[in-house]
Amino acid sequence: MVFLKSGLGLKVALGVLGVLLGFGGITAGANWHAAHTANLAHRRFFIGHVVSFNGTTLVLRANSGRVVSLTVIPGRTVVRHRGTTVPLADLRPGEYVLVHATPHKGKFFVGFISILKPKVLPQGP
Repeated sequence: MVFLKSGLGLKVALGVLGVLLGFGGITAGANWHAAHTANLAHRRFFIGHVVSFNGTTLVLRANSGRVVSLTVIPGRTVVRHRGTTVPLADLRPGEYVLVHATPHKGKFFVGFISILKPKVLPQGP
């Protein structure tokens, strides 16, 4: 009883409670971050030529020869060309692009598109 009357017991109890709540907050924050941040391992990069673009669907022929349909979210997808942000409307068939997409429920959602310089193949003599 002396332990509680001196106030030391209360201080220890409050300290332990504070530590537990602190770890609970860290755990809750980590869980929220994991739920709201796409895992890097699931992100995909595609590089190739634009076949078509209708404002929400980008069809890309990847360098591997695979044709991929990607979902573009207007206002959320960033398009860059030569270091500057350009509108989605600047995407034209034949453009050589690097696309960063995240798969979700069977679709690829585009987060970033970089318009690249076209490949220049060496010319023979």
